Amino acid sequence: MNRHRSLYLPLLLDAVLVERFRNATMDRMIRSIILAAGSSTRMGQAKALLDIGGLSFLAHILRNHRAVSLPVTIVLGDHQAEIQAAVDLSDAVVLINPRPEDGPLSSLRIALESAEQAEAVVVHPVDHPLVSVGTLQTLLDVHDESPDGIIVPAFGARRGHPVLFPRRYFQDLRAAPLDQGARYVVRTHAESVISVEVMDEGVIHNIDTPTDYSRLIGSKTD
Repeated sequence: MNRHRSLYLPLLLDAVLVERFRNATMDRMIRSIILAAGSSTRMGQAKALLDIGGLSFLAHILRNHRAVSLPVTIVLGDHQAEIQAAVDLSDAVVLINPRPEDGPLSSLRIALESAEQAEAVVVHPVDHPLVSVGTLQTLLDVHDESPDGIIVPAFGARRGHPVLFPRRYFQDLRAAPLDQGARYVVRTHAESVISVEVMDEGVIHNIDTPTDYSRLIGSKTD
């Protein structure tokens, strides 16, 4: 129980930060890309719709990205009808990946076509719902200071998600091997990667299986 409470603390802080940033405006043109096209085979149900603090994973991530005034593109694939019926996506650009089995990079390629005017994108997989508003704001602040860097959050010695990619890497993302994903670009441009230490364990928690969910979130009645 203590473990679950410690992981829920960022969610409580997010509720405060959402109000703080709700009316913020930003001159930058950075776009969020939320990847939610996967089949969720190992979870056994749509990860985007799993509950976290009374919201679905996707709704929680959307709330946090909206809180820092980022326009959002969401890529759906499997479970698209179920997700669109359950989550308010009215202020987001919704794209459909016809081949989600090709992996997350195939979804990112589709999203980049709608982000041609963006100076950077924040790429957020839906299975990392515990990332805080404060972490998103930190990525944006570091980008302001180092606009050519690939900004990667880290907790302890581990890098995580979401990752901010400046426009100069969009073509590299399009050309990267599907089976290696965006991490291929991070590896091949290691000299441009800025690893930012955050006090947010959520950046390293990939919730991919029922065991992950039980361990990191707890049961819905906990």
